[in-house]
Amino acid sequence: MSAEEDESEGEVCSSARPRKGIAGIEFNSEVHLKHPILIPNMVFVSAQDFRKLIREYIVQTKKPLEFVKNNKTRVRVKCLEEGCEFFVLCSRDGKSKDLSIKTLVGDHTCCTSMKILMVSVKWLARKAIKAAGYLIYGNENQQFARLWSYAKEMLDTIPGSIVITKLHEQKFERVYV
Repeated sequence: MSAEEDESEGEVCSSARPRKGIAGIEFNSEVHLKHPILIPNMVFVSAQDFRKLIREYIVQTKKPLEFVKNNKTRVRVKCLEEGCEFFVLCSRDGKSKDLSIKTLVGDHTCCTSMKILMVSVKWLARKAIKAAGYLIYGNENQQFARLWSYAKEMLDTIPGSIVITKLHEQKFERVYV
């Protein structure tokens, strides 16, 4: 069976090497960790970023994956279920120090699993602390967006008052009442 036949059947998502001239999508932790997907030629600054994406992918898809090779220059991930051919290789590019997904083989043919080995106590604690921080302190972006409604509310409730909000490079500096 040739590589062209494999691609036509949908088993191979990417060849072993990206073609010249094809720029990969840069990994953005704010976007890609919320909705983790694996894209051929996706570029990562470090192996640690790729590992974070894989952990989030495992948790959200509930697929049993394991790291086969795991070092600074390359990370290989495969499915633990027998018969499932899912495989990902992310390694360093020769020209730059960035890593990119070189190989992405197959879709999962296995079922979801309730035992996810990547979810450690440390990972769970970090997630819980982050969620608790948002509950207690809120999100800075949401608070920043509310500044203008606070100023308007003061002007509406206290007639004749003056409210001046000062910003410096889209960061709150002070408010004068």
